[in-house]
Amino acid sequence: MKITKKWLKKLCQEQQLYSTPSCNEVLYLHFKGIEKIENLEEYVNLATLWLEGNAITTIENLDHLEKSLRCLYLQENGIETISGLTSLKALAQVNLSDNQIKSIDQDSFAGLDQLTSVQLCRNRLQDISGLAGLVAIPNLSTLDLTGNNIADVRVLEQVFMKMPSLKVLMLVGNEVIKSMSTIGVPYRFTMVAALETLTYLDDKPVFDDERRAVPAWKAAGGLRLYLERGTLSDDEKRQIKMAAGEAMRVEREAIRVEKEAAHRKNMDDFEQMIRQARIDKGLDPDDCPLFRKTAGAGEEEADEDMPGLEDEEGEDVETGEESAAAGVEGEGETDEPEDGEASPDPAEAVQGDSTFLTTAEDEASEVDVDEVD
Repeated sequence: MKITKKWLKKLCQEQQLYSTPSCNEVLYLHFKGIEKIENLEEYVNLATLWLEGNAITTIENLDHLEKSLRCLYLQENGIETISGLTSLKALAQVNLSDNQIKSIDQDSFAGLDQLTSVQLCRNRLQDISGLAGLVAIPNLSTLDLTGNNIADVRVLEQVFMKMPSLKVLMLVGNEVIKSMSTIGVPYRFTMVAALETLTYLDDKPVFDDERRAVPAWKAAGGLRLYLERGTLSDDEKRQIKMAAGEAMRVEREAIRVEKEAAHRKNMDDFEQMIRQARIDKGLDPDDCPLFRKTAGAGEEEADEDMPGLEDEEGEDVETGEESAAAGVEGEGETDEPEDGEASPDPAEAVQGDSTFLTTAEDEASEVDVDEVD
C-alpha cells in the first residue's frame, strides 16, 4: 500500500477528521498494509501518529513533525534498525514492539530529552552492547523489554543502573531473571534495591512496604550478592543471605507493628465517635452491640509471624531453604476446606448467634443510624 495525498484526504473523511491536513493532531494509519512512510508533509501539527500493523521497514520522512509529534506507534512492522527519530524533539512516547530490532545504536535516541516511554516488547534484543542507546535517553521513566533474549546479568549495572529516572521496568520473558536465580541472586530484591526510583517491576508495583523493607536487606549486604557475585565464596554468600534476611525480617516486623497500632487507633477513634453520638442522644454509651462481647469472645488472638521472605523460585532468603509459601509482599493465604469437609455457611453462622440478633434489633429501634452518621 502506498500513501498518497488523495488517499490520505479520503481516509480523513472516512475517519471524520479534518479535510485540511494542518488541522489534524492525530492520524490513524494502522493496519493499512503501508510499506513506506511518505507524503505526510502537509500534516505539520500531528501530535499522535498510528502506524501499527503495517509492512514498514524504515522510520523516515517525519522531520516536519519536529515540534509537534509526541506519540509514535510503530509496533507490528518489519523494522530492524531504529533511525529517523532524532529530529523529533517533542517525542514523549514511542512503541516499537513486535519488530525485528536486534540492537539499539548509541545515537538512536540522541537528543530526545522529552522521551519518557519506550516499548520494545518481543524484538530480538540480546547483547548488552545492543542496549547502549537506551542509556542515552536522559528522562526515560518507562521501559518495556518484555519477551526479548536478554540473558546477561550485567544488564542491571551496565544499563538499568545508569537510568536515573527509571520508574517502570518490564523484563518478563527474558532469561536474565532465571540467570540471576541460577547464580544465587534474588532477582526482585536486587532490582528494587539497585534501582531506587523504581515503582513498578514486571507484573506488579513496588509497594510502599517493599520499598521500605528492601533497603534493610541492602544495608545488611544483600546487594553484594550481585555486585560481588564473582568473588564471594559459598560461605560468604550464606552468611550474607542470613544477615540480609534477618534484617529484612526485623524491618517487616516493625512495619507490621506500626500497621497494627494504626489500625487500633482507628478503631479506638471510631468507638469514641459512636460513644459520643450515643451520649448526645441521651443513650448509655456502653449499651451498644458494637461494644458487647459474646461468651468466649474477646480473647486476643496470638499474633502470627509474617510470612518468610523468599525469592522468585520459592527459596527462603532468611534460611536459604525451600519454603512452601512464596511471595515478596507476604500476602496471607486463604484457608480452604479439606476434601470432604463442608464449607461453613455464613447464614447458619449468623443464625446461631440469636442473642446478638435480638440485641441488635432492639438497639436498631433506639438508634437512628443516619443521625449517628
